[in-house]
Amino acid sequence: MKKIILLQLLLFSTFAVAQVGINTTSPNAQLDIRSSNQVAPASTDGMLIPKIDTFPAVNPTAAQQGMLVYLTTTVGSNPPGFYYWDNTTTNWIPIKGTDTGTLDQAYDFGGAGNGRTITADAGAVLINGTDGLVSTGTLNFGAVAPSGAGVKMYWNPRKAAFRAGSVSGAQWDDTNVGQNSIAFGVNTIASGNNSVAIGNSSLASGISSVSFRGNASGASSTSFGGNASGSNSTSFGSGTNATGINSFVGGFVSNATGSSSFAFGSFSNASGDSSASFGGTASGLNSFSLGNATNASGFNSTVMGSFNSSVSQSETVIGIGATTYTPSLNGDSQFRIANATDRLFVIGNAIDSNNNNTVDPAERSDAMVVLKNGATGIGSSTPEALLDIDSNDKGIMVPRVALTSANITSPIINPSGGALPESTLVYNTATAGVGENEVTPGFHYWNGTKWVKLEENNGKTKYYTALGTTNATSSSAKTLMPEMEITFTPKSNIILVNFSASGFQAQGQTPIFFDVLLNGTIVKGFQTSVEDIVGGTNRPIWDINFSYPVSVTPFVTQTISINWATINTVSSNFVQTPASYAGPLNVNAHRVLTVIDPEGGGGIVTPVVPPITNEYWNIHGNTGTNPTTNFIGTSDAQPLVFKTNNVERMRIFNGNLGIGTIAPTAPLEVIGNIRMVDGNQQAGRVLTSSATGLASWQDLNTWSVLGNAGTNPATNFIGTSDNQSFVFRTNNLERMRLDSGGNLGLGTTTPSRNIHILGNSASTTNGQLYLEQSGTGDALIHLGISGARHFNLGLDTSADSFKIGTSATAATAVTSSTLMTLQPTGEVGIGTTVPNEKLHVSGPAGLTAVKITNTSTGGSTSNVAIDFHRGGNLNTDWRIYNIGPNLTIANSGDELTTINDLYQFQITRFMPMNDGTQSLGQAGNRWNTVFATNGIINTSDRREKKEIEPLHYGLNQLMQLKPVTFRWNNTQIDNNSKHLGFIAQDLQEVLPEVVIDSEWKEEQQGKVWKKTPLLGVNYSEIIPVLVKATQDQQVIIENQNNEIEILKNQLQMLIDRIETLEKK
Repeated sequence: MKKIILLQLLLFSTFAVAQVGINTTSPNAQLDIRSSNQVAPASTDGMLIPKIDTFPAVNPTAAQQGMLVYLTTTVGSNPPGFYYWDNTTTNWIPIKGTDTGTLDQAYDFGGAGNGRTITADAGAVLINGTDGLVSTGTLNFGAVAPSGAGVKMYWNPRKAAFRAGSVSGAQWDDTNVGQNSIAFGVNTIASGNNSVAIGNSSLASGISSVSFRGNASGASSTSFGGNASGSNSTSFGSGTNATGINSFVGGFVSNATGSSSFAFGSFSNASGDSSASFGGTASGLNSFSLGNATNASGFNSTVMGSFNSSVSQSETVIGIGATTYTPSLNGDSQFRIANATDRLFVIGNAIDSNNNNTVDPAERSDAMVVLKNGATGIGSSTPEALLDIDSNDKGIMVPRVALTSANITSPIINPSGGALPESTLVYNTATAGVGENEVTPGFHYWNGTKWVKLEENNGKTKYYTALGTTNATSSSAKTLMPEMEITFTPKSNIILVNFSASGFQAQGQTPIFFDVLLNGTIVKGFQTSVEDIVGGTNRPIWDINFSYPVSVTPFVTQTISINWATINTVSSNFVQTPASYAGPLNVNAHRVLTVIDPEGGGGIVTPVVPPITNEYWNIHGNTGTNPTTNFIGTSDAQPLVFKTNNVERMRIFNGNLGIGTIAPTAPLEVIGNIRMVDGNQQAGRVLTSSATGLASWQDLNTWSVLGNAGTNPATNFIGTSDNQSFVFRTNNLERMRLDSGGNLGLGTTTPSRNIHILGNSASTTNGQLYLEQSGTGDALIHLGISGARHFNLGLDTSADSFKIGTSATAATAVTSSTLMTLQPTGEVGIGTTVPNEKLHVSGPAGLTAVKITNTSTGGSTSNVAIDFHRGGNLNTDWRIYNIGPNLTIANSGDELTTINDLYQFQITRFMPMNDGTQSLGQAGNRWNTVFATNGIINTSDRREKKEIEPLHYGLNQLMQLKPVTFRWNNTQIDNNSKHLGFIAQDLQEVLPEVVIDSEWKEEQQGKVWKKTPLLGVNYSEIIPVLVKATQDQQVIIENQNNEIEILKNQLQMLIDRIETLEKK
């Protein structure tokens, strides 16, 4: 007991002067209590403050100011915990523990509102848990928003407004804060009630407006980079303005100023109410504009294309460069009778003839114009009829069809269903049908029951006339009168035959007998009466005229003819040579046969033509002509043309006679077949000439141009029998040669191959060899070795593509074993018949390879490359090529004129060609796993670094790190495996330098440093922090070791002193 008392006295006496130490010999304060083991404390290492179950009934006094107790039970609203006496407020003040203290208490800590400021200079303020942060208030009550410039975030209940970002002035002062408004970003202003402003210098001043780096001043307006000043307006893009109510604008430097207007694109303007513009101007009410330099100014008008204007009510203009015009009075807003001549629909077809990429006034043109009165012009800008077609070099093509019968509408149908409308017009290409339902090529219209051909007299020839032109003499036996015969196809079942003739005979008072014949059979006979024969001394004359109906078979070819005879005398009908009768009077004869078909048919027509008695040639012959002054021809420099049925058949031009050609180049040029009959013509004979030029048909020991029979291929042939070439000529020019060696030359006199074709033309479209298929089969070329491998190439008509195929022993179709296919749109397929890319290579199972070979054996010249070329200097092109043994990937910005090497595959490495400027992947395009033997090497050469400073991060920051385990949301990454690591957002608050939140992006203007869509962590840069933390910890350890050593020494001293005392 004495030892214990002595030890206590020694312990307390050691620090009696000013300080007391418990478990320490070197107290650092008036009372310094140490635990038994600071690193591993015991459960009793601590200090107990007096415990009370309730506060004292009598309050302490000022002498007890700051007295500390521990309340063990809940008293009123005071939960268990540490409390100190505050005599100033005469209250027990709680000291916050794990379950005591509130934000309200913290707010009033040190006085009302004195604790409302948090200085977060050692890490961000963090609210953990699931309930978040709630702030309440009352509109129009409370403090005004903090004013002035700075980086700040605040919630102002007085106006229910929220701000976050930075401002350089008064943008977030109370006067610029609207009720219920939100503003984020830099220098944003949301002064309108219920407004939102986000971005840089955004202004949302309208009620319920929203601005994203723009100006939204209209009520309920929205701006994305532009100006939205109209109520309920929306603006997207730089330089855009939506000033009209309910208007919308998007694009670049575009305006929507009309109410409910819509403008989209670059330099678009929609100023008309309810108008819409895409690249043009829409100024009319409800107007629509689409395209470059288009203007829709008329009400409800539409314009599309380029360089067009629609200026009248409901007018539609499309195409390129339609002509301009001035509509009628008020025609831009009305469509009344007075406006009927205004345009309704226009198709412009201007041609840029001077290649200046614009439409000049003289270049404007209309393909079609439809007026409001229905008048339509094709090629005419001012139609003067329901359909006005204006062209000096083009015609009209109506549908060309093959009709089957006049009473059958097929193949034409009514597209709306029902019966085929009357007046439907087509051009028939076929001869079909029977009898009255026969149709022949030509224009036909449907009359409601049948097709009717459009031709003179509606296809009906109502009469046919045969005119006698030669002198005729009768006999006692009935014979046909010369030229009195008509062959025709009637459409009626009864025709009317009329015959008229006159003449003279040797003996008067003798009748002349006539018969009407149908197809050679007498139908009816007539004769002159004796009284009709007027006797005379020299020339008795006669005259007859009669008509008679004849029954015929419609639509069957018929022949009407006239027989005649006299008794015991000769009757004359001299129509060519008038006979002298008495003095200056002559007997003029005639004969005419006419057949009249009431319905009109078809046949041979010889019209009655009055004789020509003036300076024109008479078709019945002419007398007294002078070959020097009288001729058939032209006296100017024009050709003489001969026609039949209004179709040119023969022409004399520059002294050359052309038949079937309008440009004869020889004294006689005939295009078509020639028939020569001299009595010697026979099959197989050839036309030859005598020494005097007389042509005749002869049998010659030559090949017949009509073919030959009974030939012997051993002795009969076309060619030479000596060592000379066989030459083929046209127009006396050599066109083809078969030389003595068997080589065939086209265009060359010295063929060097079995077939040798030589062209001599500047044409880029006409080739030397032209293979064309007119049937339904393929156009093919076969190349092969007899009985062995064949290659087949040509056009596959079923797939409209060029193919190359192969076969083992004989020629086959290109669709058999196809090796390569070329589509008409340029796609090339190797190993596939349906390539869907410009080059599509497909192979069988195993390795499919595409090989590019350079035959050079020199290391510096044996190079190959693949270029990816995109037209235009604004596009980036790519090249994959070798530099020596290395494979290089490069790009180019000048059409591959210069090459920028980017990456290179070497035998032992893959590397960038530009040091320190390229990345492997990016935040949004990541590699899953990278495997490496020796890890990733970071360059750390002092010579490449600047601003080198000691690291100030250390143990403090290390202790704030939050290591976690996690799994990826995307289970496809690694099958939902667990990982160890950090959360980038957590690291940003402690070590922001190791978090990757920006990267280089390739933009139109070049490389741009931009924020990444996902955050990354540079784990290797955490290592220096770990090293520095370890160093800091080592300092602490060494200090603790020193203190332990001191304590050990002091303890030993105490033990020694105790032992000394015990010995006494």
